[in-house]
Amino acid sequence: MTQSAAASLGIFGLSYWAFLSAHELSHLLAANVLKGSAPHRKELSSSAPQGPTPQFPALLSLQNLWSALFHRCVTVEGLSGWRNDAVRASGWVASLLFFVATVVLSAYLPLEVVAACGIVAIEACLSDLLLIGSVRGSSVFRCGNFGIILLDHNKRKEAL
Repeated sequence: MTQSAAASLGIFGLSYWAFLSAHELSHLLAANVLKGSAPHRKELSSSAPQGPTPQFPALLSLQNLWSALFHRCVTVEGLSGWRNDAVRASGWVASLLFFVATVVLSAYLPLEVVAACGIVAIEACLSDLLLIGSVRGSSVFRCGNFGIILLDHNKRKEAL
């Protein structure tokens, strides 16, 4: 492999990881916003101290952040209905916005960056919009795994 090919592969890989991480973090950001507007499950008793209480700290836990950065999935529990659908939509919408931005700026960006972003946008649409390899209403958002699902013969029937 030549030095320029290795550099191109490195740029592509790093760009892919960055855009996929941003995609996953968009799920967490949307969930954090929507959980703040979700009805409380338990009413606070009158003896409970008043003031701001962290309602959903698990969203931004180290485990969820690690999963977003290195495992292509995040877990968002406690949302249902339109809130869960909105969190799922935030991923493909963010990925498409990133792709539009990279295309607009493509004169200033390496082709590898634009290609990586485009692949993430396609994977986001397949997993979050078309629900290929995903389950509607699930609390686990697995994005960017479309190619892995097709390569795994046990999951292929589920995806197709």
